[in-house]
Amino acid sequence: MFRKRAVVNPNTVHAAHVSQPKASPKRKFFATYGLSAIPIALLLLVLILGLAADVFYWYFQKVRAQAAADAAAWSVSVAVLAGETLAQLKSEVIGVASANGFVDGQQGVHVTLNNPPVSGSRAGQSDAYEVVISTPEELFLSKFFPSEAPSLVAHSVIVPGTHSRAQPASRGN
Repeated sequence: MFRKRAVVNPNTVHAAHVSQPKASPKRKFFATYGLSAIPIALLLLVLILGLAADVFYWYFQKVRAQAAADAAAWSVSVAVLAGETLAQLKSEVIGVASANGFVDGQQGVHVTLNNPPVSGSRAGQSDAYEVVISTPEELFLSKFFPSEAPSLVAHSVIVPGTHSRAQPASRGN
C-alpha cells in the first residue's frame, strides 16, 4: 500500500541551527552562585543558632538571679520577724545569694539590701526590704558584635509579716 513520505518544508530551520532555550533566572543564579550559597547559608545558620544560645543562657541566668533574690528576700522576712539587726540582715542576704551562686564582690556580682526599697511600687516604704542582685552577662558568640556586655539585675521586695509562712524561728523556752 501507499506510504506517506515525510515532506520537508524548506522554510523550517534544521535542528543543528536551533539555539538552546534560555536558562531561567533561577537556574542561572544557582549555576553562577550555587557553590558559594551553601557555605553562606551554613554560616548564617551557625550565627543564628549561636545568638539564640546566648539569649537562652542570659534568660537562664536571669531566672537563677531572680530565684536567688527571692530566696534572700524571704530569709530577710524571717530574720526581721526574729528581731535581727540591719547588719545581720545584710550578712544574711549575702550568705543566701552566695549559696545560690551569686557571691558578692566576685566576677562583678553585687548583692544589695535596701530598706526602704529604692525602686518599684514599694519605694520609700519603711517596713519593706528590697534585695538587688546585679551581675554582668557573659558574651559568647555575641561578643563579635560591637556592643558592651549587658548587665542582669534581679529585684525582690518583701514586707515582713505579710506572708503567712514567714514566721520567726521558735526559740526554745
